[in-house]
Amino acid sequence: MRFLPLIFLLLIAACTPMPLVDAPPRIITVHATSTTEEWLPLLYDCAAQTPGLLLSRTLDITSADISLRLTAPNIPDAIIYKIGEIELIVVGNAANPVISLSKSQLVDIYEGKINNWSQVGGNDDDIQLWMYAQESDLQLAFSEILQRGRTLSSLAWQALNEKMVRQAISRDVSAMGLISSSQESDEFYILQSLGKYPVLIVGKTKPQGLLHSLVACLQEE
Repeated sequence: MRFLPLIFLLLIAACTPMPLVDAPPRIITVHATSTTEEWLPLLYDCAAQTPGLLLSRTLDITSADISLRLTAPNIPDAIIYKIGEIELIVVGNAANPVISLSKSQLVDIYEGKINNWSQVGGNDDDIQLWMYAQESDLQLAFSEILQRGRTLSSLAWQALNEKMVRQAISRDVSAMGLISSSQESDEFYILQSLGKYPVLIVGKTKPQGLLHSLVACLQEE
């Protein structure tokens, strides 16, 4: 009989439900270019609305689960969704007397056929043209819109990102370059608008579960 209390306690313990252990959140890695990183706050807002999901930014686009970019990658079976638009503009210093360029003039400048502002009605100063690396999102988008396989000027300066282009143009009245409209300021004139360009979210596989919810949220915003 002295074992009955012990047996009773064991039965109670066996019948007591175990506390639920929360499942670990799913971590999705995301890559954004210098142009599309302004969309990251929206991405994080949508992730916050998706319980069980955490986002982690990575600089390695090849390892990212999803990427925010302007141009579609040449990846077999890549899943691509449009989540917004961004206007691409070519700008010059506001102190430059040239306040606009035609598309044909713009193409000739980027090809190196025009290299002095006097050739487009400006001062007798060399054009300080800023471009990006060939694999850059902005440069790829520009090529799709205007260049279409043309050879670019070898005299252009190469920028790492939009910030470098903005700084160069704000300091040099003879400078010009491509930026997104969100980076526009009173220091610049819009020489030519290249129009709206889609902002894409690119995944390696068709989104399911939490990732599908994230993409759906982004498309609703």
